[in-house]
Amino acid sequence: MTSTSADPGTDRGDLEAEVAVLSAAEAARTLIHDYALACDEHDVGAVVALFEPDAELWAGPRQLRGRDEIRDFYAGAFDRPRRHIVGVAALVPDGASSLMAHASFVAIETSTLGTGLTWGSYSDRIVVSGDRARFASRRITIDGSTTP
Repeated sequence: MTSTSADPGTDRGDLEAEVAVLSAAEAARTLIHDYALACDEHDVGAVVALFEPDAELWAGPRQLRGRDEIRDFYAGAFDRPRRHIVGVAALVPDGASSLMAHASFVAIETSTLGTGLTWGSYSDRIVVSGDRARFASRRITIDGSTTP
């Protein structure tokens, strides 16, 4: 890359800013993956740790605030085996330390009656500090499902 600026440090600063954006995006993708894995393993503590202390979670019509309410929700949500398949998230920087993310998912659920599918999307505001990302807010939208 050649510099057209009178200040040769400008290109380096632009490059460092771009690396910071890419690093934040990778941290956000890792967060989304870690969430699906923790849900699949029914690990309530791991799921809750992925949220900021004052995070908001919208799950259908329910709005939950803070880790205690989020913990209570997930403690009751893990009632049968399931596996999440999450699409590649679309990420948009939203300030110096946060991103907006949108991803589609399919959850495969099994029971003694058979297999069911649930599909929908996640809409998130993710905050990044260093190489660690957490959900500041997450909206889970269910678009459809089948029952076993």
